[in-house]
Amino acid sequence: MSQTTKTAQEATDERFYATPSVDIFENNDEILVVAELPGVSANKLRIEFHDQQLTIEGEQSPFDREKALGLEFLPTHYRRVFQVQQRVDVDKIAAKLEQGVATIHLPKAPETKARTIQIKPA
Repeated sequence: MSQTTKTAQEATDERFYATPSVDIFENNDEILVVAELPGVSANKLRIEFHDQQLTIEGEQSPFDREKALGLEFLPTHYRRVFQVQQRVDVDKIAAKLEQGVATIHLPKAPETKARTIQIKPA
């Protein structure tokens, strides 16, 4: 998987995006992407897979700003984009968000899975 977002922040649509930390794992069945998105709730997270490209975007939900006596936390917008080299079974992609960590399962398409070929005796 190659990464298309390489900077700590990037300007897009007049908004700055922070780059979340990501770990990527691969086995015979899937690619697993684990992204750190502190303060992002499920309703503020968007994960999209289109044309072999995985996009992760989230918006941190800050505290109620109207009732604050002092503010140092600013809303943070996260964005990370990856180009996926392997074919993915898009109908089986799954994701969950727990305690600020998004886990995305990208199952490999059956034709890309490694398999052992049995040799038949002559």
